[in-house]
Amino acid sequence: MGENSPTGKLYEKGGYVLLLGTGYDSNTSMHLGEYRSKCLPSVKRSSPVLERGRRVWKQYLDLDFQEERFPEIGAAFERQGGRGRDGMYVSAASGQLRRD
Repeated sequence: MGENSPTGKLYEKGGYVLLLGTGYDSNTSMHLGEYRSKCLPSVKRSSPVLERGRRVWKQYLDLDFQEERFPEIGAAFERQGGRGRDGMYVSAASGQLRRD
C-alpha cells in the first residue's frame, strides 16, 4: 500500500471505486487514507512466502489497519458531500460509485 500501489495510482489519476453489492466495510481502497494519515501504529505480522522455491514463514512490520471503522468513515464522507452515485445496478448486484 502507498503512493505507488495500484490504489495510489488510481487516486492520482482521479479514478473511481465501484462497490458492487457491498459497502464501505469492504472498501479496501480506504487503506490508502490510513497509510497517508501516518497515525497508525505498526504491528508484527507473518505470512508464508516463497524463498528459493520453498514456502517459509516470514515476519514483517505492517500498519495496524482499522477496517472496522470504514463504514463510519464512509458515512462521514457522504455527509460532507463526498462525490458518488448510488442506485446503480450491474446484473443483480446493487452498486455505488465513489470518488475521493
